[in-house]
Amino acid sequence: MTHIINLEEARKQTRQKSKKPFTADNELTALLKKAVSLKNLSAQQNKETITNLTALLQSKMSEIIIERNLISNEYFLCSIYISDLLSSIVNAKNIPKSWFAIDYIIENHTRNNPQIIKQGANACLLICTLFQGRAEIKMMTMKDYLSMGATLFHQFYSQTGAEIGYYMSQEFETMVEVTNECVRNL
Repeated sequence: MTHIINLEEARKQTRQKSKKPFTADNELTALLKKAVSLKNLSAQQNKETITNLTALLQSKMSEIIIERNLISNEYFLCSIYISDLLSSIVNAKNIPKSWFAIDYIIENHTRNNPQIIKQGANACLLICTLFQGRAEIKMMTMKDYLSMGATLFHQFYSQTGAEIGYYMSQEFETMVEVTNECVRNL
């Protein structure tokens, strides 16, 4: 035989047991407070994860640089730059507007903004390291992206004098190889 539960009676008993009167507002407030605290915790964990990812990439790249006897300021500065770039991609802060380097060259021609050139150089670096399949689109090759990436970093250096632009332009291919090995070994 089945037992029929009267939901109205069960609610009355629950209300009598609780110290606060039951209202939808109290429940919603509690849920919102919990959601906000979880969001804050999630944001803090994301920040820690990105920081940890940056540190992990930097340490792995440094290890590869030492193994290859490439010990110099240029390589270590480039590895820090690339680690920060890759971490910002994971956090969706720095996703390229376009995956075609020519778009950045054209936009820079009209706006003359060195940051646009830097974004184009970063896109080339990402294509050469993480998204190699994109290198074969629109009659381009990996060699083309390696050349364009180095050239765009040099142009960024010429316009701003930022030493990272010079180092990345000079060591672009080597840093692509180091980054590829780092990503493979993670």
